[in-house]
Amino acid sequence: MIRSNRCLYFKCFQDFCSEDSNSILGTIVDSYHGDLLTSAREAWTEEIRILKCLLESYKTEDGKIIFEYDIPRLGKRIDVVLLLRGIIFCLEFKVGETKILMNDVDQVLDYALDLDNFHKLSEGKIIVPILVATRYNSSTTVVQESFIAEM
Repeated sequence: MIRSNRCLYFKCFQDFCSEDSNSILGTIVDSYHGDLLTSAREAWTEEIRILKCLLESYKTEDGKIIFEYDIPRLGKRIDVVLLLRGIIFCLEFKVGETKILMNDVDQVLDYALDLDNFHKLSEGKIIVPILVATRYNSSTTVVQESFIAEM
């Protein structure tokens, strides 16, 4: 496994998909600094389950998955970052949430802006912020450009 002091877990899609979910959770928990709440462990378990299903069809691609990425110098941590085809997907999970709250949307947009403005390796890349409210039961096929792209 590639170790990074900026995240709790970093692997290619294929390794992530083939690794046992409890092993992934163990790596995240072992790498965590501070007091670990049961809710964090439960959230990571659900995130792992969702992402294993999602990434199964992409496991042969040269993609990377990062859990709990620290944004340098800002004291913020992104739940999950996916790197695929030159695109940075910034995922903020709200496990158990049934509503889309504006504060949560703002949070994931802020993470994308922080990566764009304060992270040298993200400079000039396409950054896609995604809010995942795991119990939200609505969907849309409308894709719209964010205000960030206009800046």
